[in-house]
Amino acid sequence: GKDVSYLAASHVAAKRYLVATDAAYAATLSPASTTTLRFQGGPMSAAEVATCDADARWPEVLRLRTYDEAAKSQTAYGGVFAAAILDEFRGDL
Repeated sequence: GKDVSYLAASHVAAKRYLVATDAAYAATLSPASTTTLRFQGGPMSAAEVATCDADARWPEVLRLRTYDEAAKSQTAYGGVFAAAILDEFRGDL
């Protein structure tokens, strides 16, 4: 429902947040992702970061973004990405 749509709608915001708050994350962006970031508004401002940090749902947004990034790598979680996701959410199922 609303939670899933919020997570999906916040995907780009999570990227902008992470670029603004984590130099190591920003360094991992592909050239294409760096280009699209400019069209997506660039790194968040300090005020935007503060708004996100104040949202109780924000950690879930970042967690989903982390999973999405890991899914792009065949070596994520030692090559067992699906198992890691299931383990993470097993208590929620």
